[in-house]
Amino acid sequence: MKVMLKREPSCTSNTSSTTSINNNYNNSSSSTLTTTTTTISTSRWAYRIFPMKGITMTADTDIQKTPLVEIEVQRSLPDANLMEHILNQDNEVKLQQMLQKYTLANVLRPKHKGRKAGTVLHTAVISGAEKCLKVLLSHRPSKEDLEAPDSKGQTALLTAVDNARHAELDHLLTAGANVNARDDNHRGALHLLVLNLSEDSNQVGDFLKVADLLLSSKHVNKLDLEPHANFYDATGATPLALAAAKLQKEDINLLELCKKLVKAGASLSENVNDSTVKQVLTQKECLTEKLLSERKQPPARSTAAQVVDLVCMCKTGSEVEEVLQGKRPEDAREAVRSNLGRDNLLSYAVTVMNTSMVDVLLKYGADPWLSFHSAAVKGHVEIFTMLLKKMKEGNDTIDLRDHTASLITNLMANSHIKTTQNIDHMACFRHLLQEAKLNLNQKDPDQTPLHLAAAFNQQEAMSEMLRAGAFLGARHVVCGKDCGSVLDIMLPETLEHAMDRCISHYCKDISDKTENVVSEDYTLHLDYRFLLPPKQNDTKSDSKPVNEMETLMEVCSSKRHRHLIGHPLVNTLLYAKWNKVLLLYWVNLLLYLFFVVMLTKFIYLRKDLRATEVRLSVLQDNGITNTTSLETSMQGKQNSQSVSLVLLMFPSLFMFARMALQIKFSLKYFKNVENYIQWFLLMVVPVLRFAPLEVDHLRQLSAWVMIIAWLEFVLKLGRVPFFALYITMLCQVTSNFLRLTILYIILIIAFVLSFNILLLPSGENPLFPSTQSENVSISFPKAIIMSTGEFEYSNMNENFPDGIKISADIMTLVFVFAIFLVLMNVMNALAVTDAQEVVNDTKLHSLISRLELISTIETFLNHPYIHPYLGKLKLLSGPNNTPSFLAKINLPKKHKRLLSGLRHQTPNKLNDETAECLRVHRLQCLEKMKSQQRDQVPAKLEDVVEILAGQHPHLLCSLADALRPGQQC
Repeated sequence: MKVMLKREPSCTSNTSSTTSINNNYNNSSSSTLTTTTTTISTSRWAYRIFPMKGITMTADTDIQKTPLVEIEVQRSLPDANLMEHILNQDNEVKLQQMLQKYTLANVLRPKHKGRKAGTVLHTAVISGAEKCLKVLLSHRPSKEDLEAPDSKGQTALLTAVDNARHAELDHLLTAGANVNARDDNHRGALHLLVLNLSEDSNQVGDFLKVADLLLSSKHVNKLDLEPHANFYDATGATPLALAAAKLQKEDINLLELCKKLVKAGASLSENVNDSTVKQVLTQKECLTEKLLSERKQPPARSTAAQVVDLVCMCKTGSEVEEVLQGKRPEDAREAVRSNLGRDNLLSYAVTVMNTSMVDVLLKYGADPWLSFHSAAVKGHVEIFTMLLKKMKEGNDTIDLRDHTASLITNLMANSHIKTTQNIDHMACFRHLLQEAKLNLNQKDPDQTPLHLAAAFNQQEAMSEMLRAGAFLGARHVVCGKDCGSVLDIMLPETLEHAMDRCISHYCKDISDKTENVVSEDYTLHLDYRFLLPPKQNDTKSDSKPVNEMETLMEVCSSKRHRHLIGHPLVNTLLYAKWNKVLLLYWVNLLLYLFFVVMLTKFIYLRKDLRATEVRLSVLQDNGITNTTSLETSMQGKQNSQSVSLVLLMFPSLFMFARMALQIKFSLKYFKNVENYIQWFLLMVVPVLRFAPLEVDHLRQLSAWVMIIAWLEFVLKLGRVPFFALYITMLCQVTSNFLRLTILYIILIIAFVLSFNILLLPSGENPLFPSTQSENVSISFPKAIIMSTGEFEYSNMNENFPDGIKISADIMTLVFVFAIFLVLMNVMNALAVTDAQEVVNDTKLHSLISRLELISTIETFLNHPYIHPYLGKLKLLSGPNNTPSFLAKINLPKKHKRLLSGLRHQTPNKLNDETAECLRVHRLQCLEKMKSQQRDQVPAKLEDVVEILAGQHPHLLCSLADALRPGQQC
């Protein structure tokens, strides 16, 4: 597990350009480790902002340049049940043994079977283990341990007060516990005393002893007598005001506490309903002259107590600033970093969205890191921006890569909440993307931030993440089951908008924002990070290569998103990749052509040789011995067959190795019908050579092999973009024809059986017709031929018996109508429609064909033995590349228009068509941005008018009079 070691601030702090939550320990040579004891922040947001399993942490109290340092150690924790047993028995000996075996920090936070808040100090107080508590305190626990809250936000001291443990309270006060601590309800020790004494209790005496201890001379000067807390019957009440409000009934114990508070100097001017504390106590005959004469001078309130009180009452930042002005910086910073139950003051101010309070607390040194998640939950743009600005202070960016998932979860989960104009979680999200360094591919635990945004249907957030580099192809895994990518939820418009944002103007001079699209030096930056998986922290040099086309193949397989393959961003990438793999494609095509030619030659030689063997066998059976010429011819054919077979082995071995590698790297291999065709061709060669087939069987098999082999060559040749249109048209029309034929084949069979029955002679059994009658196996192909229009009605009419002639004629007409006129015309119309659809999407089908081919080649090249030699075919991944291009679309030289590589110094070819596509797309985007800016002007004016109407109505009326004189405002 990981333990955070606290680092002391150094005068010579090393300021880096990036603020990092998990900074490298070795980078700060001037910092020294003061202790190896695990420390835990008392703020509950410390646990929320750093939700790392097995990690305890503390925030540095300095400028937060390096708030946390991670060191891997093995932590051993004692058992919670054993610790509870020791404390119940108040066995200090066994506790000493536990402290010797474990560290103090581990003993204070033992291993719980379930989730249980609080420390062993809380347990010791509740159990009344005074001896054990003294032992624990004698080891000088840190301030964080003393102030650690339980599930109600109570520190160990507040628990002692709430349970009337005066002896334990004395030990805690001696150890330096904060006497002015507050719980989650903002109640201090005195508030708890009032609430307990106002109820019937058997511990009244113990509570009064606790009051005496708190108000004793050695503690009263540190105790804040005027903390305000909100109750259902006493808003903003001090302990004395709360006690006065509870004195509606006769209560001797509460009266006694009121007297003690009055003696100590508690204020009598606080309001209680419609009266003051003084008036209420006078009515109860509690405020006597003697008591007033014994009243002490009120103790001075500490700066921290005043600040906490103002924050609790949700006062303005200016009131807090009045308290902090003139104070030492150390005291002011300690005051603003006080805790309020499990919250710190800044977190509470963020939660109640007190903007001025947040500003002042940050100004005087409040820690923005521990309140950042709370700001993400609330989504207050101004407060969120304040925290980001403070965290970024003096640095270029903020490193939040380890906490991206939790931050985005808070933003997305509450993005539907928009109570006021300032509440805008998406605006906060955009600020976060601009100002901080994020890891948008961090998994928490099985889904990335992109999946989190998809879960809340935040299309805008998904688009922004893709533009910022989130991996589109990341898989969502639940319990080891792959639940797909975000494409199932993402709208096509979202992905298209992200792709548009990935094309931007590149200019070396950042200040120059003018875009002259027709300039020769005009350059576009094309960002492809969303297509590549994140780099793994792998020190191995032989890291697994990436298929740069895999994500695009997923987009292509989605019917809703397939048209985005034609986007200029993807079009440019496919053109560049095609130029890289073109040589390999032609080599593969020529090898297959050689394979088909040699296979054709081998089949013909094999057929002729087999026919010669049969002829020679017949001659020998007939006693003819003069067969020398025939034997010589057969020997020559055998030699030619052997040569053809040897030549056929080389492309066959290449094809076998290629397909084996494809199977190894992708299970999608089995989804392609062409792959089964190639395996069939490889297996049929040994069958033709060694299987003892009859001549007729050999001829049939050879005929089918010829059709399949050359058909496969046509399909491979059709992958060239020029032929892709026609091959796509052929495949699509054939596929639809087959589906329609399966539907209508049942009707054709019905007509076949009907005609067969009608044409049988009288008394003939239709199941066993005579040899003169037509069989069903003959009728079926004849019906298929007739369906195309090849039939002669006069010949058919002569075969119809006289008794059924009318019925047979009607059935023939129905056949002609249903099969010939309807079915054939439907299929022709379908073919025309499919062909027209393919023609309309010519470019898209060409790009899809190119994408499939490139993906297939890359899958083959990803073998570790092949990849090192063909690394130049990679354009986006690998150690020598970066996932982006620079496109100089107006450059005259086509071979230098596209720049890739780490520093964009490697030239690539970009043709005129693709360059024009990028140019037109950029012009459209610029026009769209101008249109949006024009639309935003009226909206901004409406906001200004709304503000003026609410805050300065007279100024709005004056402006209206100036614009339209004589009209009433």
